[in-house]
Formats: sequence, structure tokens, C-alpha cells
Amino acid sequence: MLVGSVGVIVILYLNKDIIFTERDGGPITLRFLWDFLVLIAILIIEIIKANIDVAKVVLKRDMPINPIFVTTPVNPKKDFNQVLYGNLITLTPGTLTVDMTEDGYFVHALNGNFGEGMEGSTLEVQVLKLEEKK
Repeated sequence: MLVGSVGVIVILYLNKDIIFTERDGGPITLRFLWDFLVLIAILIIEIIKANIDVAKVVLKRDMPINPIFVTTPVNPKKDFNQVLYGNLITLTPGTLTVDMTEDGYFVHALNGNFGEGMEGSTLEVQVLKLEEKK
């Protein structure tokens, strides 16, 4: 994993002008890297919590699954961060980003509990920290 992580970082650094536009790019500072590592740690914690919640729903005898679609606003301004947050929603079990429009993210949730609380979530706050000028 360490070798793969280093490889990804080197490839991203060498291709940053291809991957990031002038609007999305910016200097990669130690503060940015720290915020990104914190985002990864929060993501891992959120995935573990969501896995436990999904297991509780699926393992109940009556399986209280009530799929819903919810729309949550798109708060990140940079294109890369908008896509990143949409993917983070999809990575957490029980939710799936179906579409992203100007109105917001269109998200499929396993039940109402998974669809609530996406606005202002810890993942969203951390993605917004990546946009701050350092």
C-alpha cells in the first residue's frame, strides 16, 4: 500500500497540469496535504460507521429498507472538489450519488436515515477545507 500510495502521489504531481485546471489547481502546500490526510482518516471512520449501520438494517429480520432519493446542495465551488465529494458520498455504504446538477447531488439512500444529515457532514466540511486559500 505504501509503494502504491507513493506511486499515485508521484504520478499526480507529475501530471498536475493535465489533471487540474488553473481554476482547480493551486499550490500543493503542507497544509493542503495535512487537510487531505485528515479527509482520508475521516472517510475511513465514516465508512466503518456506515458499514455498521447498513449491517444493522440488513441483518434485522424485517429488513427495514425504504430506499429514497434525496437532493443535497453542491457546496464545494471547485469542479475537482465537487466530484470528490460526490465520490465520497458513493464510497460510504448505504448511499450512492446518482447525478450532480446545478441544484445539487441526487443521492440514492438505503433508507431515510442514510439520506439525512449529508448537508454539513464532516466529509463535506473537510472537502470545503481543501478549497480554502492557504
